[in-house]
Amino acid sequence: MMVTGTASQPGEIETLISVRRSSGLEYLSRWGMTQFATVMMIVWGALVVITGALMLYRAKLQGNEVDQVSLDETFAREAAENEALAAKVNKVQPAITVLGWLVTVATVIVVVYWLWDFIAQFK
Repeated sequence: MMVTGTASQPGEIETLISVRRSSGLEYLSRWGMTQFATVMMIVWGALVVITGALMLYRAKLQGNEVDQVSLDETFAREAAENEALAAKVNKVQPAITVLGWLVTVATVIVVVYWLWDFIAQFK
């Protein structure tokens, strides 16, 4: 049953509210928000896992880097390996930065949603 328009008489408001409840619209709107919350948490979790994996990968690459600076030409191979590792780290760093910001935004959205839902339960 579809009810549109506004109530012009005081008794019509109660009728509109009871029609909304009896038709299940209140249940459907709550169910839709539950689906939204589920999808939101899955997206947030995926972003966190991907960001964490990239950060672990970067840490592994940086752990293999040699910190000593050798001026001798016999260590040219180690210097080339260090440059290759630094290039890989520099290639991963922009993705980590973007994902970090996405995780931050997603976390704010999750917190605001749960606060809104908490407050809405008391109305």
